Amino acid sequence: MVRLNEEIPVLTLPDAEGREHSTWAYKHRQPLVLVFADEDAAVTREFARRYADYRAANAEVIAILRAAPREPLPFPVMVDADGSASRRYAERTPAVLVTDAFGTLEGRFEGSDPDHERILSLIFAAEMRCPECGVAEWPSEQS
Repeated sequence: MVRLNEEIPVLTLPDAEGREHSTWAYKHRQPLVLVFADEDAAVTREFARRYADYRAANAEVIAILRAAPREPLPFPVMVDADGSASRRYAERTPAVLVTDAFGTLEGRFEGSDPDHERILSLIFAAEMRCPECGVAEWPSEQS
């Protein structure tokens, strides 16, 4: 189990169409919100509803599911058919892991009711530590 402030291992799994998808593609580019949801469609629907907020924060949401979703989702999906990847990253599902653009674990959330405001705050704080990763400029001291 990865601890806070440690780099998570790269996760590579097939996507819903069977093509290989990897968290490596996002490294040094943007924070990630990894949603380990097994069969919990309510969690992925909630992230789909808030997806524009995550994109506005320069983050990418990736769902890690046991099977391809029944409904299309606006973000990438990785299929963890045997659940082995989910067990390596999360004690139980549903769970949400938040990383900065370098893959460092910033937060871990468990349960079916994710705190989107807290998750977005973690992303914002991570981006503020790395202005070249998406924040145009540091706030002035007078702000």
